[in-house]
Amino acid sequence: TGISVFPDIVSDIFGNIHLVWVDNTLGNFEILYSQWDGTNWSEPLNISNTLSISNHPTITSDIFGRIHVAWDEQITPQNSEIFYSLRDDTWSPPTNISNTPGYSSNPDIISDNLGYPHIVWNDQPIPPTNREIFYSKRNENGWISPVNISKNWGDSSYPVIALDSFQYPHVVWRDESFGNLEILYGTWNGTYWSTPITISKPPEYSGAPDIVAVGNDLHVIWGV
Repeated sequence: TGISVFPDIVSDIFGNIHLVWVDNTLGNFEILYSQWDGTNWSEPLNISNTLSISNHPTITSDIFGRIHVAWDEQITPQNSEIFYSLRDDTWSPPTNISNTPGYSSNPDIISDNLGYPHIVWNDQPIPPTNREIFYSKRNENGWISPVNISKNWGDSSYPVIALDSFQYPHVVWRDESFGNLEILYGTWNGTYWSTPITISKPPEYSGAPDIVAVGNDLHVIWGV
């Protein structure tokens, strides 16, 4: 009966469809989840379950059929964090993986061939300056410390991530560092993050990028 927005969808290895979205039917903006088993959609389940504002969910499935979801959680008007939850047999309690005093938002998530999630998001520090793109992944020891991969003087936002056949991450985002909105790209080569490069065509106004890897070939789209 409430407002339902910002859906994201994924299929698992068994062919089931999994959907997340933002919904305020319960009186607060929460992340709801439902699964299609080929016949029916499950009753929507609140997986954020907080008194703060949950927004911008992103979902992926891994090689074991587990479901990974990340979203941003507005704790205060000045502070938003990136939260993560895993559905194995049950949903894990949400975990704060950004954990900064600033405003972390707009995450994107993908899982690698070992079943570990990789997440990117944009982060604005306190006091407010430009937004930067941050990256973190989970391994056998837990979440690594978030890494600033944009390091630009301008505003960097709305990142999306893909993994190539070697499981190296490739990230594109919208950036204002060059006086115009352009699409920038960065990648991890196993040792360090590359210096971001512009892949759009100045001076056009570029935004809303997306990326997919097919083997080691990268395909990127954006709006102009």
